[in-house]
Amino acid sequence: MNREQLSMVLSRRCNLTKARAREILDSLTEIVGEELVQGKDVLMVGFGRFTVRERAARKGRNPKTGATIALPTTKSVGFVPSKGLRFELQGKRNRS
Repeated sequence: MNREQLSMVLSRRCNLTKARAREILDSLTEIVGEELVQGKDVLMVGFGRFTVRERAARKGRNPKTGATIALPTTKSVGFVPSKGLRFELQGKRNRS
């Protein structure tokens, strides 16, 4: 599902105009992004947690030349699904 499809589903479920649903979705992604850039986790109870993960500096290889290169520390976004979502993904009912 892409952003446009998600905003259309949101507009139908919440009885909003497509433009308003798109605006809400854009605001939500902007807020989550801002929090992650600040190094904060974003918890959506019942859905999951977005976290900033840091990968340590390490040695790598240039695939073309085979030379060893230094790869810097990098940051990325991780997602840990909630217990309920994990159960649903496995086709089980959530017992909590």
